[in-house]
Amino acid sequence: MKNASVALLLLLSTSPAIAQTAPDAKVASFETGSYGSRDREAISFWKENGERADIEYQYGSDDKTVKLAYLGAADCGGERCFKVGFPNKLVLYVTPGTDTVRLSDVADPMRGKPGKYDRTLAWRYEGPVDGRGTFCSACAQDGKEATALLRQFFLKK
Repeated sequence: MKNASVALLLLLSTSPAIAQTAPDAKVASFETGSYGSRDREAISFWKENGERADIEYQYGSDDKTVKLAYLGAADCGGERCFKVGFPNKLVLYVTPGTDTVRLSDVADPMRGKPGKYDRTLAWRYEGPVDGRGTFCSACAQDGKEATALLRQFFLKK
């Protein structure tokens, strides 16, 4: 019984959706690739207490997690976007779509010099599937809600 309690405590403390404590916390999550695969990438944008909060990037088969810095709103080829910074000084531009986000290392990849990184990640559902799993009250319930959260809290200067 003790091992089960320890395992549950570890699960609750490492799950970003459950670890948040603010009653109004919301998260918009996007991903590409299959869970557990080498090519998987995911990014989550949090809002808490009426303000933008953490940005987390996950990648690889072991789901390595990196906290990103919000670097402000920008213009990406005539569309509003915002910049995020990695600890290694890489800067990516995030452009919300209808239910996706585009991540690119250049502000306007359609013009000028192409960058090395350009991916589109789709909204990620986090909740029960076929009756299995836990409902995530903090999670955006669809792609439109997720991108609306980005527009409201991350596209502000």
